[in-house]
Amino acid sequence: MKRRIEIEDTLLERVGDAKDQLKLAAAEYVHEHREVRDSNELFDLMENWIADIAESATPRYIDEVDGIYYLHTTELDEAAMDAGYAIDQAMTPQEYRRTAIYFFIKNQLRGHWSFLTGYVDATIRYLNEEYMSEIAEAGG
Repeated sequence: MKRRIEIEDTLLERVGDAKDQLKLAAAEYVHEHREVRDSNELFDLMENWIADIAESATPRYIDEVDGIYYLHTTELDEAAMDAGYAIDQAMTPQEYRRTAIYFFIKNQLRGHWSFLTGYVDATIRYLNEEYMSEIAEAGG
């Protein structure tokens, strides 16, 4: 007897959504804090944003976690090992799989941040130019 099992691969979708959330968080912060001069000033915040976004992007349901892990075992194990985690007697397999997915997403977001710094710096320049033109118009 043959059985066919279908697994929906949601990992890349989750990573993509997380990247969008990171970009939005940076843009909102820059718009609200005009004193920010460049993306380097956001480094500490960026680490917090990445941790929070990776946590919210990590699936909660067992079937999805198991499916993602089955499809991406090698990449997920590498991400967990790079973060200092290995399959541990204290963790259940389910906890380990979720942890590995979390670190994979976190690593993807860290890599994406280097791409976003150009966007953030351009946004800051634009906002500063807009602010300076508003001052010039108000004074003239």
